[in-house]
Amino acid sequence: MAAAMGLERKAKVAEVALRCAVCALAALAAALVGTGSQTRTFFSLEKKARFTDMKALVLLVAAHGAAAVYSLLQLARCAAAAAWKGGSNGGAAVVAWSVFSCDQAVAYALMAATAAALQSSVVGKRGQLELQWMPVCGLYGAFCRRVGEGLAAAVAAGLAAVLLAAVSAFNLFRLYGGGGGGRKSSAGAVSGNGANTWRLADRKSAKFQKNITKRGSVPETTVKKGNDYPVGPMVLGFFIFVVIGSYNQDGN
Repeated sequence: MAAAMGLERKAKVAEVALRCAVCALAALAAALVGTGSQTRTFFSLEKKARFTDMKALVLLVAAHGAAAVYSLLQLARCAAAAAWKGGSNGGAAVVAWSVFSCDQAVAYALMAATAAALQSSVVGKRGQLELQWMPVCGLYGAFCRRVGEGLAAAVAAGLAAVLLAAVSAFNLFRLYGGGGGGRKSSAGAVSGNGANTWRLADRKSAKFQKNITKRGSVPETTVKKGNDYPVGPMVLGFFIFVVIGSYNQDGN
């Protein structure tokens, strides 16, 4: 019991720490990429590079901004849960399922947005000679460095979100494991019906043994009825032989 409570306490501490990490790293990634810009002059024409010029970076900023807000709300929920420990087991299961589903969705969204931004950044860094796309980072070095810093924070936020999803899965499925809340809620019903279950099992076992004892036993009247002939087989055969012989003599 003490070990289970200690493990539950560690899981809660890990959840709070990971949510703080996701909130901070996601907000940092969105801020670095969203505020990065650089202006260059080409033949008296000014061109300003911003994250809105690349759709993958727009997706990165939006996803990580939403993840930071979501993590902040979840931290508030954790604080409220720590202050108010009441509630039914059914309500706890509903909350655990909701948190688990949302954490999974956030982890997938962060990893997908980060992967798309990394791919687009590689194209911007190296270019695509087959399509005659020239490298952009040679012209906008400061902007590319800022985006690179934001991508590093985004990768760290995605990894923290994956770990947080694993912790949420543990918090959910421990309710259905040994010693969990769901198990405790059903313990009273199981112990209350234990006597009836054993009594029913004893009845079925006794009935089965009775059927085995009766197997193969045939009533005596049935056996005698099958062999109850008025004459024996030898007498009947001799009678048929005499009748056939007398018929042949009359025919001759």
